[in-house]
Amino acid sequence: MITQQIELKEGLVANGWAILRRATGDLDWWADEILEVESLWSPQGFRVWLTFLVDPQYEGQRRRGEGVWAVGASLAPPTDRRTAEGVFVAQIRPKWKQHLSDLLEVLSDLRDHRTQQ
Repeated sequence: MITQQIELKEGLVANGWAILRRATGDLDWWADEILEVESLWSPQGFRVWLTFLVDPQYEGQRRRGEGVWAVGASLAPPTDRRTAEGVFVAQIRPKWKQHLSDLLEVLSDLRDHRTQQ
């Protein structure tokens, strides 16, 4: 999953997003990591939360980074697994590069829609 984290963070930066906060500790079972990201492009300040989601069928003791199946995007801080999956879910495997591209496009569309309001 480290590769996917790096590629996501690089993709965010290249598409006008900054990571404001990164939460990794004291999270519920369904979240491995939560990123709060903010648009640097118009409209500046538009925020989205990205959650590395843990597979609900994962069994046993889990170390950080294990059992992650997807990245969920939400327009508010996630309070449960369903809200973390709010706007879009990008699977880690298979075809991560395509799912990452789709996720970045969705984030761009959300930002563009916010600009038009």
